[in-house]
Amino acid sequence: MTRLENLSNELFFEIFDYLHALDIFMGFSSLNERISMILSSIPLRVVVSSYHCYRQLEILSSYLTDHAHQVISLSLQNYVRDFSSVISFFFTRHTFENLELCAFYSDHSSLRLQNVIQQLQNLNKLRSFRLIAAPCIEFCETERQYLSQTILTHKSSLLRSIDLSYYFNHSHITNAVTCNWILTSLTLTFYKLPGNLSIYCILSVLHTYRALRRLHLYISTFTRSDVEQSYVQNCSTVYQDYVPVLSSLEFFDLQIKAMCSSEHISNYINDLLDGHQWQRILTNHVPYLKKFDFLIILLNRRALLNLDYIVNSFQYFVVHYDDWHMIVKRSRFYVERPGEYVSLRTLTYSINQREYDFVESGIVLATLDVRSTLTTDAQYQMFHKHNKELKVIAPTNMSITGNVPSCPLFQNVQHLIMIFQERKEIVFHSLWDLLLIPEEENEVTDPIKCVNILNRYMDMSVVKQLDIEPKNSICQDMYIDTILL
Repeated sequence: MTRLENLSNELFFEIFDYLHALDIFMGFSSLNERISMILSSIPLRVVVSSYHCYRQLEILSSYLTDHAHQVISLSLQNYVRDFSSVISFFFTRHTFENLELCAFYSDHSSLRLQNVIQQLQNLNKLRSFRLIAAPCIEFCETERQYLSQTILTHKSSLLRSIDLSYYFNHSHITNAVTCNWILTSLTLTFYKLPGNLSIYCILSVLHTYRALRRLHLYISTFTRSDVEQSYVQNCSTVYQDYVPVLSSLEFFDLQIKAMCSSEHISNYINDLLDGHQWQRILTNHVPYLKKFDFLIILLNRRALLNLDYIVNSFQYFVVHYDDWHMIVKRSRFYVERPGEYVSLRTLTYSINQREYDFVESGIVLATLDVRSTLTTDAQYQMFHKHNKELKVIAPTNMSITGNVPSCPLFQNVQHLIMIFQERKEIVFHSLWDLLLIPEEENEVTDPIKCVNILNRYMDMSVVKQLDIEPKNSICQDMYIDTILL
């Protein structure tokens, strides 16, 4: 055989299985009648990435005029090199009646999905849907809710996987009457939950979706003292009473970021950081869970947290899950005003990092306090292998106090950013509703002492890039020489 036409139809089907729709049409359309007949009978997979251009979209769309019914898979980046609104572009021009797999990605400009959602709700062959949208994009609240309700209550009997990674509270789930016995994989991002839901949205999800095998939840919430009271009264007992046992759930991936304005340890914080509470939830409702990964970040004014108690409360998971360990860290995140972050993360979450987190990637020098279920300080660096960049805030006129680790925690940092800040009296309005920060006794930090402490935190020998901020501060000169030495 010396000619392309000598190949069998089966071999052409095999070849086209490896190609996307645009490649197929550009390479094989109009060759001959036989190839054209094959092209009219194959399933099509449409992929549009950011490196495409508007001209290619036009060409693809012209071919889809007669072939849209063959499309079984869509993966669309919402912007290309010279055009945005790609998703709306295709759904305005075409009807994808046999669509099975659908994925949208948007991290630039705006997102408009009105006509898309109307078409999605009528797709009875849909098996998987994904939308990943950056928090910064313009995406109107009405469409966020419309999409959430449409997809999470979709009637397709084939729908097995949903990924809604965009900021929305999905509060309608708490009012769900009909249970879903079909969905096996679910990823949801909860943002600005009502105070009476808080972290107990987890139980609402377990109540509604009874056949889940994999669950990924990302929760971002803000609380105030008045909200925390309603949380205590309405959630901690009510939701647990009507949640069934899910014998199918094997993997649970949880990420929580919470900002609390209360200075005292609230019931909300207790539930968030107490391993005994997580043990009760998981053993009561998902007893066959094989893997539990989490990252919990709490930003608050100084709460009197017992880190040793927090670590010890998670001992159940160390015993019952293979290679399971966790770490709890606390550090200031401002010099000029009160406030600290507390983070809990599992070892597997550290190894397989999901996303960059600006909070955990920065510390105020000598305010970092660390505890772990691992037995020695030398093992703690395993939780920080993903940290390639570290932002260290060094106070230039405040006494350095705090625990200093016996072994370097950060051993893979290649980009070090040193920020020198002065602590001073300042009047401002913020999330903490503070009006005045009282002036404290100042003590100029010795640069040699500063760098010595920094060496206790990290392995300076692997650093390839050093940035100093602010660049116009005269007080930083004495630190630069010491760091470079």
